[in-house]
Amino acid sequence: MALLAVCDLHGRQDWYRWLLWKARRSQVLVIAGDLIDAKQEHLPQIRRLLVWIRELALLEIPVLICSGNHDQVSFPVELADGLSQDVAIEAIRRDCWVDVLGMVNPHCVVSKTRLLLKQNLILTSLPEEGDPSVLEHLMLQGALMRKELAPGSRWIVTRHRPPMGFWAGTGNWSFNFYEHIERFQPDFVFCGHVHEAPIELDRCIDRIGASRIFNPGCHFRRTYPCHASVDPVTRRFTWIR
Repeated sequence: MALLAVCDLHGRQDWYRWLLWKARRSQVLVIAGDLIDAKQEHLPQIRRLLVWIRELALLEIPVLICSGNHDQVSFPVELADGLSQDVAIEAIRRDCWVDVLGMVNPHCVVSKTRLLLKQNLILTSLPEEGDPSVLEHLMLQGALMRKELAPGSRWIVTRHRPPMGFWAGTGNWSFNFYEHIERFQPDFVFCGHVHEAPIELDRCIDRIGASRIFNPGCHFRRTYPCHASVDPVTRRFTWIR
């Protein structure tokens, strides 16, 4: 099984086109936040991503997405006409537009925990902003699902901001995320937010106990996003930066 993980796409259309092509060779896709760039106009970026997520849905592969700090905007009312009535009402209620991607693409996991029996996987998406009790609940769900599954199952978690002490200064850390990883020990954690440090340190992976923590990094001069290809069964990975 091949899992493809990226982060910090910041609305780059060329990167999204590359990702759609690359996803055809992957069994699971992970996007660890900052899907759009807050410094640019939100509406056209979100409009393009709604088209992209529908194209991705045709591949019928599981997609694990979390929101990032650049994604903290509500869903534009102007785009509601392109959704069904029920989805449009729910979309406008949400604080973060990224949640809508899970409503448009049924294979997309956003701000929830989902069990994939066929792949023997548990996917958990933790939002960038939210009540700490919500994050704990989602992690507890994943832990209980893993306990009920047969040996060999893999639990994959994504949250944009890395856990405390990883790749960056204190302003870029998430303390409660570190605590949740240490307590529940998911198999794989994918984060982003810190663009240059993994590349400068030449290290995209670290550990908290038995949990492997990945940050693929971000290099804006590339024609493709930095990415990690991981086999959840053998735990082998390839990092392209």
